[in-house]
Amino acid sequence: MMERIILDKPKIYFIKNKHLRGRKTLVFIHGLSGSSSAWNPYLDSFGKDFNVLAIDIRGHGRSGKLPSFEDYSMKGCADDLLQILKHAGVKRCIIICHSFGTLITQEFLKSHQEMAEKIIFLSPSYKPSARMITKAISWPLQAAKLLSHLPVKGKGRHVDYSKHIMTGDWNLPRMFEDIKSTSLRVYLFGTLHSCHCDYTELLRGLKVPTLIIHGDKDSIFPLSQAKAMETLIPGCRLVILKGANHILVLNYVDELKALIRGFIKER
Repeated sequence: MMERIILDKPKIYFIKNKHLRGRKTLVFIHGLSGSSSAWNPYLDSFGKDFNVLAIDIRGHGRSGKLPSFEDYSMKGCADDLLQILKHAGVKRCIIICHSFGTLITQEFLKSHQEMAEKIIFLSPSYKPSARMITKAISWPLQAAKLLSHLPVKGKGRHVDYSKHIMTGDWNLPRMFEDIKSTSLRVYLFGTLHSCHCDYTELLRGLKVPTLIIHGDKDSIFPLSQAKAMETLIPGCRLVILKGANHILVLNYVDELKALIRGFIKER
C-alpha cells in the first residue's frame, strides 16, 4: 500500500510505501515535464524488498505550480528533496534519477553527499551549458521569463505512461500529455535553468558509488555527456544500452530493473 503525501510551502507531492527498519531506501526522481507516475512499474517491483519513495518535482504532477522563473531553480528543487527526505525520516538513500532529475540530484549532492549511499544516473547530463544547441536556445528562451507575470492556471495530474511505452525522444503525443499536465511555463522555466548547469567540479569530488545507464541513440542528452561523467567520477561505471534512446524509464523497464538490482547488491 502506497502513501500519498503533500507537503506545504511549497506544495510538494510524493509517494512512498511503508518504510521498514533495516531496509535500504530507494528514491526516484523523474525528468522534466514528467511525474512520479513514470516510476510505477519500479515502485511495484522494488517496493517488495525496499523502502521506496518517488517525488513530483515542483510544478510537476500533483505538486503545486509556482509563478516565477526563480521558483524553478535547481537549488529550490534540491531543497524540496531534502525536505521530503527529512519528513520521511530518511537519513541515507540510493537515488535513482532520470534526465532533468539527474541535474537536481547533482545540485542536491553539492550540499548533502553524505545522505547518498549510491547514485544511479539514467540518461544524464552534467553540463548542458557546453552544448551548441543549448547556447543557441538559451538567449531566445530568456523571453519565457515574461510568463512569470501571468496568473498560474490549471491543476497538475499524473500521466498514464503505460500508453507511451517504446516512444521516441520527440514523440508528440507523449510530449503533449506531459506539457498539458505540467504547463508550458514550467517546461520552459525548467529548460532555461538547465541551460546554466555545470557540475564538473562536483563530479570530480564525488565519493558516492555511481552507475550511469545511457542509450547510444539518445538525442536529448547525448552519450558524450555520460562518457565525460564516467571519466570525472572516481570509480564510476557506465552501461551503454545499444539502440536505446533518452526515454529509458518507459522503454527499458526490465533492463533497468535488472541493472539497478545488480548495482544495489554490489558491496
